[in-house]
Amino acid sequence: MKFNQSVHGTIVTILATKTLPAPTPIIQFSESSDPFDVPSTAIGDAAKGVNGDLIVWSKATEIEVSVAVISGSPADNILSLIATANLPRAGGSNGNDTIVIAVLFPNGATATYTNGVMTDAMLGYSAGSDGRIKDKVYKFKFEDVITTPPLN
Repeated sequence: MKFNQSVHGTIVTILATKTLPAPTPIIQFSESSDPFDVPSTAIGDAAKGVNGDLIVWSKATEIEVSVAVISGSPADNILSLIATANLPRAGGSNGNDTIVIAVLFPNGATATYTNGVMTDAMLGYSAGSDGRIKDKVYKFKFEDVITTPPLN
């Protein structure tokens, strides 16, 4: 049996309720950082009581997602627009967008992240030691995710 693990052709679609209400594709991904990253999320924990009994509990934790794109690309412009609109400023309020991200992988697997916020953004350009403008990474935190398995 073979398993297609290629990410060539991955499409990320983003919606920001106030700033970008129409789902918009993101396809200009970074080559210097992981283009789409979802680190491990702790969903439970355990400890031992004083007499050695195992005590377990569930943890309600946000789901973190990072999207890395080419600086100055249409994808960067879209994400920068959302970041700028949601940046708190003195004497004003932020955009208060609710973010939805949907991902379609070439093998048919999908993930839809809902009820999220943008938490980190590179608000400008940075120079890399390799002589290039650094690619930009945007980070989000979500309340929920729904996934479907690959079609392999």
